[in-house]
Amino acid sequence: MKSSTNRFDATVGRSSGVYTNVQTKSGTNQIHGSAFGYFRNDAFNAADPVAHKVLPLSDQQYGGTFGGPIRKDRLWYFASYEGEHQGSNINTTSLLPGGSLIQFPQTISTKEYLGRGDYQINSNNHIFLRGNGFNFDNDHVLASGSTDPSAAYLARRMYYSIMGDWNKVVNNQIVNDVHAGFSHFEWQKPAHVSDHPA
Repeated sequence: MKSSTNRFDATVGRSSGVYTNVQTKSGTNQIHGSAFGYFRNDAFNAADPVAHKVLPLSDQQYGGTFGGPIRKDRLWYFASYEGEHQGSNINTTSLLPGGSLIQFPQTISTKEYLGRGDYQINSNNHIFLRGNGFNFDNDHVLASGSTDPSAAYLARRMYYSIMGDWNKVVNNQIVNDVHAGFSHFEWQKPAHVSDHPA
């Protein structure tokens, strides 16, 4: 992985902040895969110091990778997926004098996926195509612990990109590399309550 915070290469186009280049796996001549899971439950939690009880929490993280050959020594595929589903509560305080603690159920889910294909045309030419994406959903968000519940909103983020690359070795001193890609990022914050009474 390589990160750059200034003087970006012209091939990344117009950007600000930081540019990160990550090398992903590719397929091999043998089928390989992996899987993982991480699970958490409130049965193992202590009581919350403010609510004086164990707050609901259920968190599952899971995923895996899979790759192999389509045509030995020439064409390969690789794919990965990671997901998370977390159910919990968020707390706010009533704005009335002496207001009590109010709790709302909240579910957060994320999905990350990647697919890649590699084609070795000959010893001097290599092509790959990669697509990846990310989805995030939070069904109940409050700005702070004293925000009125009517100000709650949904948080949704979506990202996906497609990239292709052609690498050609001309000789021992010259390598041509051509790549093109497209990226899309979307951020939504729709309110739970669209209209407030006068």
